[in-house]
Amino acid sequence: MTDPATAPPATRDLEIRTASTDSERSLVYRYRYQVYVEEMGKTIHGADHARRVITDPVDEFSTLLYVTDGQTVQATLRLTWLDQGQIPDRYRQYYALNRFDERPARELALASRLMLNPEHRGSVLLGRLLVEGYRVARERGCQFVFCDCAPALVQLYEQLGFRRYKDNVYDPDTGLKIALVLVTEDVAHLRRCASPLWRLARDLDNDPGPAEWFARKFPPRISYVPARLKSEEDLWYFMSTRLYERDIPLFAGLSDDEISRFLKAGTIIKCRRGDRIIRAGEVGHEMFLLLSGAAEVRFRQDGRDFSLATFGRGQIFGEMAFLTSMPRTADVVAMTDLEVMVINQQFLHKITKTTPTTANQVLFNLNLVLCERLRMTTSRLAAAQEEAGPGGEPA
Repeated sequence: MTDPATAPPATRDLEIRTASTDSERSLVYRYRYQVYVEEMGKTIHGADHARRVITDPVDEFSTLLYVTDGQTVQATLRLTWLDQGQIPDRYRQYYALNRFDERPARELALASRLMLNPEHRGSVLLGRLLVEGYRVARERGCQFVFCDCAPALVQLYEQLGFRRYKDNVYDPDTGLKIALVLVTEDVAHLRRCASPLWRLARDLDNDPGPAEWFARKFPPRISYVPARLKSEEDLWYFMSTRLYERDIPLFAGLSDDEISRFLKAGTIIKCRRGDRIIRAGEVGHEMFLLLSGAAEVRFRQDGRDFSLATFGRGQIFGEMAFLTSMPRTADVVAMTDLEVMVINQQFLHKITKTTPTTANQVLFNLNLVLCERLRMTTSRLAAAQEEAGPGGEPA
């Protein structure tokens, strides 16, 4: 665990605790409500709006870690131990836990409810909390820790050592999610990922058996390690099988080297037909580049879905919310099995500083895309008005 004395001033005086009393757990439940409902505007099933808390039955057999400045909660993480209580069927289906039935329940845990105050996002506090969660899991002999994340966060979790092992999932409260698992004692994998957890793991006794079992049970998927860990040759081979530069308006005017650097910062996910990639009302911090397949924009009104547009290979969507952080205005649903690259705002901020010429060209291209879509919308509106005739009646 990071020594608080060496942490930046913003986090030095913060303490990680376990919520062991009813009053401490109530603080955590209220903090969840503050973040999910009041800050993020999410509609969370089971939220108690009268008491302003969010809790569910698995809290009863979970360890709740929280960070405090002595007065208020600054961050939380929940670890649920599968040998301590009955997991609801929806969790078993969500994480495909039946595929781990031959492993003892004491080896399995779920990590969830990870949240952080805005002023600490981007600080070392997140790392401190995750390392502490890893330490607690190792002390209990846990071999597999399951979690899910939004598409924009996949790179972060894969950098920590988590791996994708099943199809994507859809959470009715929070939208499209990527299911991941951490094989806690797979030290070789943690080292390959340059995971900060490796420094702690290497000094512990590690049993290779669970990692070997996982490798047999779940053959490696296509190379969805963080793109920045790929060689340029491998990356270009991967991308060339899915698209051509001329298909991508986002890359117009960029050199091969500039495109390569841009692609390396993206995260690639697979979606199945029917997956809802974007949900109306969500606050978006990422846009999507469609690598293969097709997607449809849908608007729901009076209980009916209306198709607004379709996207094919090489097109982008979600760019308005990406640029403005405003709530999404419509759903985007996979019409076929597809692959998308996720590009988040943090990357754009970084590339603006490191390679401003590339960032300026990408932003210019985004503006062209927006202008073209506005032109098409205006043309359709004008055609509809002309067809309707004076007074809005059919001509």
